[in-house]
Amino acid sequence: MSRRPADDPDRLGPEADDASPDEAWPDEPDAWEASDREWREKWEPREEDEDAVEPPPAHYQPRTTSAKGVASSYEEGMREAGPYLTIGLQIALSMFFFVGAGWALDEFAGTSPWGVLVGAVLGFLGVIGLVIRLAHEADASNRPPR
Repeated sequence: MSRRPADDPDRLGPEADDASPDEAWPDEPDAWEASDREWREKWEPREEDEDAVEPPPAHYQPRTTSAKGVASSYEEGMREAGPYLTIGLQIALSMFFFVGAGWALDEFAGTSPWGVLVGAVLGFLGVIGLVIRLAHEADASNRPPR
């Protein structure tokens, strides 16, 4: 059984360019056509009736929203989110306060770096306490009344 030149992996160089178009391409043109057809089926726009959406019934009336309703919804959302909007500021200020107090103690007593380290640990514990308190409050507000 003889092999076609295009199937020969050892055939490289200028002599490979001398092969006829049928020998130069290992894929058959039918495979290309099938691949093109699959691509077109997947990506070309479909007919309008394939994905058509039913129009709403004739008696359908969209709900209108008043400015008062939007404002009251906004206020209600802000009231519910209020305690959580300042969490980042509370965390930053508690760390700043405790580390600053530790630095001041180091400067006054000459105990560097222990005051800053103790201040950082106390600030971190304060942050953990804040997060636990907020989690308990959120959990309590989500529970049904007894």
